Amino acid sequence: MNEPRVEKKRWGIPAIGVGLIFTLGIVVWLISSNQGTIQPLFKGGHAKANPQTEEKVNTEQTYLKKYHVEDLRTFSLDQSIASPTSKLDFHITGDYVKETKHVVLLDVDNQHIAIKKSPSFKYELNGFRKKLNGYKVVAVIGGTKQDIKVLTPAPITLADLNGTYEQRKKGDTCIIGRLLYEDDSRITVEVPKGQITYDKKTNFKLDDNAQGKQLKEKMVRLVLDHQGAVKTLHYNWIDQE
Repeated sequence: MNEPRVEKKRWGIPAIGVGLIFTLGIVVWLISSNQGTIQPLFKGGHAKANPQTEEKVNTEQTYLKKYHVEDLRTFSLDQSIASPTSKLDFHITGDYVKETKHVVLLDVDNQHIAIKKSPSFKYELNGFRKKLNGYKVVAVIGGTKQDIKVLTPAPITLADLNGTYEQRKKGDTCIIGRLLYEDDSRITVEVPKGQITYDKKTNFKLDDNAQGKQLKEKMVRLVLDHQGAVKTLHYNWIDQE
């Protein structure tokens, strides 16, 4: 009688186990051969720098290198900085060109100038809702670091067809226009929609900057009372073309 055959168990390692051990072996070899640092198994495994970020940084550096101005006070007529050693804040005005995160580019007297933004940089748009590109703006410049602290649309940018650029809570209206005619009782200015003539109040005043200046054909600011009579006339170098 033949004895029944007993099937011997095979203790071989399953295929999946072999694959796992092989993979672990590669990892261990990579760690040991690269001083404990796991290297990427595929080219391009390292995170790449954001090309848009690099482009912005390069753009800012280009602006600052190409359009840098040593002393921005040369573009300002503020009387407060008449002294060459003055560290007071001052204003410059020009057409807005563009900006980056840290730099504003303006066109001043047909010259591009790049100005770094102050850490406290802010806009004061005063209700202006359009893009600033190409519009005249006023910049407040820090006297010490000569960085830009505030950027605001110029009154001529804010003006509507009647020349109105500000409506005050007390009822006064501020307009800007080119002075065409003035006598003891009337003032005529040119605004976007045409010429407008206003009566002067009996206590009409010229501001200090307007005193002694030839104002005809100059841009001036008028403050009107709630009845439309002129209370004061202001002259500012910022408004001149």
